[in-house]
Amino acid sequence: MLHSKKGYDFYRQDIYCDNLFSKHFDITDFQDKKIDIVTAFEVFEHLDNPLVEIEKMFKYSENVVFSTTLIPDDINLFKEYGFDFGINNFIADSQDYFYLKELKPIFVKADKQYILDTAQNINVLKIMLESLGIYLIVTGVNNINELTMLSKNNVSAISGRIV
Repeated sequence: MLHSKKGYDFYRQDIYCDNLFSKHFDITDFQDKKIDIVTAFEVFEHLDNPLVEIEKMFKYSENVVFSTTLIPDDINLFKEYGFDFGINNFIADSQDYFYLKELKPIFVKADKQYILDTAQNINVLKIMLESLGIYLIVTGVNNINELTMLSKNNVSAISGRIV
């Protein structure tokens, strides 16, 4: 498990897979049983009974982060239980614009290449997001020139590594 090997205090749990590579980093090895945050990457769509599994996750922590492809039924379930969500990789095809209005995520992450390709891209996207109250985060920003160009377009949130 790379997180733990990099010095992060991560533990794993997978009831369908033996722990072959992360000895002593299994949740059963963790004594405290209260965790700052539970992460579940590309898991949600595989759960037979998501509500039961989510309840189990919240026994470990009051904070759970899911990374998954959401479908409208999932969104309704999240809304029913008061969860917010964001779109991690907005690719801006016509279907994405339709879903933004319907799903209303709290944020959208879009790659800097899409945003910087044309002024029209950022203007259309910003108008749409602002009208829906959705926050824009531009990802993949790696240098001062990109940061400057995004700043000129009134982008206030970025993710990347400035070198």
